[in-house]
Amino acid sequence: MPTTKVEVLEPHARHIGSAMLVITADSSWAVGTTMANAVKVSLPGVPSIDDSTFGYSAVAVEKDGAGYKLFVRNDEDEDQVLEVRLDSTGRADAATLALLQGASLYAAEEQYKVDLNDSGGFGQGDVLLQGGAANLYVNELGHYRIGVDSASATLMVGAAPLDDQLLPAGWEIVEAVPTAGGGWRVFAQDPQGNVFDASFDAGGAFSGGSVLGGAALDAVEAGLGLDIDGDNDLAAPAGWTSVIQTPSLRTAIDQALAPPPGQLAAPGANAAVILADAPNTMTHAELVALLRGVVTSHQANGNAPITAQEVADLQALAARGAAAFAGNGAAADYLSYVFARLVEGSDANRFYQGGNAQRSELGSLAAGASPELLDKLIQKWLLGGDLPGASTAGDSATGAAKSVVAAYAKSSGALFVDGIAVSDVNQGTAGDCYLIAAMGGLAVTKPTALQELFVENTAVGDVRTWGVRFFDANGKAHWVTVNDMLPVPEAGGTTLAYAGSANKALNGEIWVPLLEKAYAQANTLGILPRAESTGFNTYAAIEGGQGDPLGALVQSKVIAVSNPGTSFGNNGYLVTVPMDRTNPEVRAQLEAAMASVINAGKVVWLGVNDTVKDGFDNQLLVGSHAHFIVDADPNNPNNTDVLVYNPWGLSTLPTPPGPAPGNFVSPATYTIAQLVGIAGLDFMVLEGG
Repeated sequence: MPTTKVEVLEPHARHIGSAMLVITADSSWAVGTTMANAVKVSLPGVPSIDDSTFGYSAVAVEKDGAGYKLFVRNDEDEDQVLEVRLDSTGRADAATLALLQGASLYAAEEQYKVDLNDSGGFGQGDVLLQGGAANLYVNELGHYRIGVDSASATLMVGAAPLDDQLLPAGWEIVEAVPTAGGGWRVFAQDPQGNVFDASFDAGGAFSGGSVLGGAALDAVEAGLGLDIDGDNDLAAPAGWTSVIQTPSLRTAIDQALAPPPGQLAAPGANAAVILADAPNTMTHAELVALLRGVVTSHQANGNAPITAQEVADLQALAARGAAAFAGNGAAADYLSYVFARLVEGSDANRFYQGGNAQRSELGSLAAGASPELLDKLIQKWLLGGDLPGASTAGDSATGAAKSVVAAYAKSSGALFVDGIAVSDVNQGTAGDCYLIAAMGGLAVTKPTALQELFVENTAVGDVRTWGVRFFDANGKAHWVTVNDMLPVPEAGGTTLAYAGSANKALNGEIWVPLLEKAYAQANTLGILPRAESTGFNTYAAIEGGQGDPLGALVQSKVIAVSNPGTSFGNNGYLVTVPMDRTNPEVRAQLEAAMASVINAGKVVWLGVNDTVKDGFDNQLLVGSHAHFIVDADPNNPNNTDVLVYNPWGLSTLPTPPGPAPGNFVSPATYTIAQLVGIAGLDFMVLEGG
């Protein structure tokens, strides 16, 4: 049971429905219809409750007459979900506490469209995770089930059904195939890439297994014709398409692999990587055309379901992605990653948001899938159509958080204009300062690294799309696709609702709003440390956080220097270094270390707990807010002066000095010694270069 509070930099919404579940600055739960009117959840004698108080995490809240209905989940047993009524002041009525099980749990999930027990779906029934020779499902209790056309057996380890809690930490099931004896062969992989080959009998009982490595794994992949470890590296020699058994698919793949009429120009220094067609490779546009052809043919045939052979053939193409997809390095990696998730399955396929307030269940591709499902998977992975839910609780650091229900509008803006600059980065009304501060700091210190996150696709019709890369806490690359639809405050708007350039022009430079949107979409991949918000494809789900996006954008661990006893929760990106700065010797050590970091040209992400003002009442450091620090004099190798930027944008002191625009100063000038001497600051820096 957790006993330590997780530090919260800023209040943020964990759930937005008919009411809002807010995590406050002291980690406590609060409920309300807006951030501004949220009241703390309490019990008699317990004035505030957080995730560490009883070992239950708050999951969702909905309006219930004049009060609220709060749902909490046991941290040790996700199937144990409790419902409790709250009055309008947030006071819990212990007499109403009820354990939701069976029909009552499923009814609540269906009513509010919330996955309360984290099973992967709403209500009762199996959700398809992966399709292929064997289909892998998860049921309403989170138990893994397996079958050919439908789930026929629950996977069992001893007397216990296999679920995510029984799997070793970090492991996930990546492939399953039937065996000649009527049983199943199931492969699981850990974050380091190790693969476990497990055998289950026809009834689903585990009967043994071993770790596959090196040549043994390669041999199994070659024998089965499957990409088990996710590197899509099966060989694609001349004539390999003979394994494709569906004539129309083989013809389409052969045509796409044929030498192109010409070669696209290499990208310039300030451009994203552009997918180039080359002999024997397929481009993003060709993949879209191939899959749309499958959808169209099935629609013309009375919406006939996708066949098992078609799924097998598409998976055979995916397994050869590293050799079959166009581009070098990141470009081919991008297509390999997203196409594999489209045709082989992913946890991210459990739901489809599509820009709506509520998500709907989706599922992965398998024999019997409808052409509509395949079309949504094309939208999700190749065309950026699974737009994040656009509601936010707002930026609480302003002191007047503004809840926004944004609309989407099409942008004609360029990805980059004259490269990347710190002036490109302005937060907007969403409470994601931690992310925007990381982007701003890297814009100053590592602009090329930000450019390299993007792969630009050739437009499909009038839809422009980009692949965007993020790294998990183990340094593995993951990709999402974003399109040119961006959130605006209201339908027909021409300014951005959230992050963007200083003028927030919808049709201006758009790398910042695209990266912000991509981060929301990446939350479905299960790689971001978002607590109970993990898996939600919404802007609200990425409000509030720490400096870990530095590592997600640059492939590095992040050193987090904070006061002893501070907990950042289960955040695999952060390496916590506690330092008691009340000790002069320790403070001097930190000052020297920060000077070394700054003079090495690195950015320092800064978490601020308490506001610091100048004599004109301008905010130099804003409480419950993230900032970033860069070298004030890069040409001086011994410099100790720094510039502290606020992700709200640039706001300098007027001449003569007086109140600044927006009542804040950015950048503010400090010495490293001054910052180290301010209590309540968290310093975070990339572990690598």
